[in-house]
Amino acid sequence: MALRLYRNLFKPSAQLLKPYVMVGVNVIAAKTDEEARFQFTSLQQSFTLLRRGTPGKVPPPIADIDSFWSPTEKAMANDTLLFSVVGSAETV
Repeated sequence: MALRLYRNLFKPSAQLLKPYVMVGVNVIAAKTDEEARFQFTSLQQSFTLLRRGTPGKVPPPIADIDSFWSPTEKAMANDTLLFSVVGSAETV
């Protein structure tokens, strides 16, 4: 949606003649899907802490991410981290 809007409303200038887009994707890969999901909890916590207004260093992974956040925070983090690839080499 945002890319379509950007492209439709883009106006060429001396600096940029046509729309330019770059996409970023989070990738967490590990030996197993379970290990990758465990490591991903660090990023999930970071985004939640940022939303809470308490950013800081990336926290270590935790075994039970659902005990860390509220359902609303989970939904916001899932939305923010939608474009993440998490898993083993085969999954990724």
